[in-house]
Order: sequence, then structure tokens, then C-alpha cells
Amino acid sequence: SASIDANTSTSTTVGGVDLEAHAGAEAHASAGTEVTATTAAAKAEAGVSVEAGASASYGGVTAEASASAEAHVEAGAQAGWDGRNAYAQVGAEAGASAEASTSVSSNVGGVTVENKTTASAEARAYVGADAQVGKDGVAGHAGAIAGASVGVDNTTSSYDKNGNGASAGAGVSVGAQ
Repeated sequence: SASIDANTSTSTTVGGVDLEAHAGAEAHASAGTEVTATTAAAKAEAGVSVEAGASASYGGVTAEASASAEAHVEAGAQAGWDGRNAYAQVGAEAGASAEASTSVSSNVGGVTVENKTTASAEARAYVGADAQVGKDGVAGHAGAIAGASVGVDNTTSSYDKNGNGASAGAGVSVGAQ
């Protein structure tokens, strides 16, 4: 297995505005096998993710934005003998997702008002099959599933320094499989 991570961040103040930015990425991959007297199996997987964000603050107002994405894939196979039947199984799964959000908050007279909007999307797919033959007969199965969804939501909150307040939100999402 192997993995790589990278992250960076910076901050500065320009004209009284505090600025911050950060970014990161990660990638990994692994593979393995297992062999016994009656079975053999192999599996492999890999994935990658990235994220970035920034914020600006001036007085009691802070604005933030961020985005992230990930993708992965996994596959495996197994074959063997259970004392009565020979069997084989194989499967694979893949997926990806992304999200972006923005928020603005303001603190006025000890009351904080915040508005946050998030948009997201996701897709996944799976395929698999198995078969057996032996004393219990012959059987086989195969299947696949795929799906995707997107959504967006918005929340506005207002609260005091003691945490007393209220929040209102709305969102919509659509998916298919």
C-alpha cells in the first residue's frame, strides 16, 4: 500500500483585512492477496481527495468559501472450494463526490448572524457476480447498481454570546438509481 498527503496554508493581513487560505490533497492505493489450501483472493483499491478553502475577516464580518472532491475505486475477486462446491466471486465499486460551500457571518452588538450555502454532488456504481458448481448444483448471479445525486441547502442563523438564538434553513436534493 502507498499513501501521499500534501497540505499547505497561509495567512496575512492586508489593509486591516485578515486573509487565510489552505489546500490539501491525499492519494492512496493498496493491493493484497491471500491464498489458503482451499481459497485464493485478491483485492485492490485506490482513492484521491482534494480540498481548498479561504476566508477573509474584517471587524466583525467573516466570509468563507471551501470546496472538496474525492474519487475512489475498489475491486476484488475470490475463488475456492468449500468441501462441496467450487465457487468464484468478483466485484467492483467506484464513486466520486464534490462539495462547495460559502458562508458569511457578522457580529453586531453581541449578536452573530450567519448565512451558509452548500452544494454537493455524488455518483456511485457497483457491479458483482458469483458462481458455484458442485454437489449442490450449478448457480450464478450477477448484478449492477448505479446512482447519482445533487443537492443544495441554505441556512441562516442568529444567536447571542450565550448560544441563544434561532436558525432557519431550506434545501433541495435530487437523486437517481
